[in-house]
Amino acid sequence: MSTIALAPQTPAADQYHGFVTHLVIRCGRGDETALADLFDLTFFFVAASLRRTSLSPTGINEEVVKAFRRIWRHSADYQPHEQDVLAWIFDQTLSVDVPVRGLAQYRAQRGAATA
Repeated sequence: MSTIALAPQTPAADQYHGFVTHLVIRCGRGDETALADLFDLTFFFVAASLRRTSLSPTGINEEVVKAFRRIWRHSADYQPHEQDVLAWIFDQTLSVDVPVRGLAQYRAQRGAATA
């Protein structure tokens, strides 16, 4: 049995999911304003998803940009009846080809910065 409980469905949550779904569909039609709105609404979700891949804020920002490029390129393929929109965004985010930095590389960068 899982100890994690899902948040109950609420009208506000349903509206949010519907709005984000609509933005992804509009991105699939080439609407750049929808991409900007989607970025504003989901930036922190995407950044938190990518936090494991970078130890620097600059690196995370670069990875977020890559993720939103992928979301833009693949948004026409999104099928709302097949997958939850946030799960789809999460899948697109984790599909970005970014290397995971090791602790040794981090320490080497920190040592070079302080020398």
